[in-house]
Amino acid sequence: MSVKFLVIVLGILVTFRLIGLINRSLKYSATIKYHTTYLLTLTELLLWLVMLIWLVRHYYNSENTFGLISVGIVITLAIVPSFYLLRDFLSGVYLKIQNKLSEGSIIEINGLKGKIEKIGNFSLNLIDKNGDIKSIPYHKISATIISKQSNNPNLNKVNLKFVFPSSVRANYIIPKLKVEIINSAWVAVSQPVIIENIEHLNDEYSIEVVIYTLQPHFAEDIKNRVEENMKSYY
Repeated sequence: MSVKFLVIVLGILVTFRLIGLINRSLKYSATIKYHTTYLLTLTELLLWLVMLIWLVRHYYNSENTFGLISVGIVITLAIVPSFYLLRDFLSGVYLKIQNKLSEGSIIEINGLKGKIEKIGNFSLNLIDKNGDIKSIPYHKISATIISKQSNNPNLNKVNLKFVFPSSVRANYIIPKLKVEIINSAWVAVSQPVIIENIEHLNDEYSIEVVIYTLQPHFAEDIKNRVEENMKSYY
């Protein structure tokens, strides 16, 4: 029994390692590769579960008390790490379904900005501007806001707020505002100006926009220049 069980365990380990290696070496779309990787992982987890049930049933039917106790100890020791692994795995599946992550993209998570180097089954590797690689478990980011940045790591995301009198219609002023921002120095014209929020307050309203620039300290100069030019429209 021990030899048979050991052969099956080694067979599962070797088979799935080889399949995983082949899957990583094949050249096809990233989406298919991600789905294939998760399918392989789920299949392997199910096989290990079947093996565990089979082992428990065997020891129970043969009235092997020592075997049952040994399996019980192993299961107890594996509960905590298995819970964390399963949590990260399911969080990763959830993020993948929503297409929130892709290798090579620039993202910002809880103030940490960098380029996604690798997306694994349980975590992702993020390279920051200093070249440091940080491994982030999926459960830490599944409930946070993931801000996708420009694919140019040299650009910085900047939020600006502009205030206008309520007498000026938003659908009139927004196109003018975008033009003035794009025409301003220091703004990266390769990236779109994003209207993030419009908030009405008494006799005026504010428009929050997202732009990209080489240096964050340019934000104040951009804002002052745009505000001065926008006065000609109302």
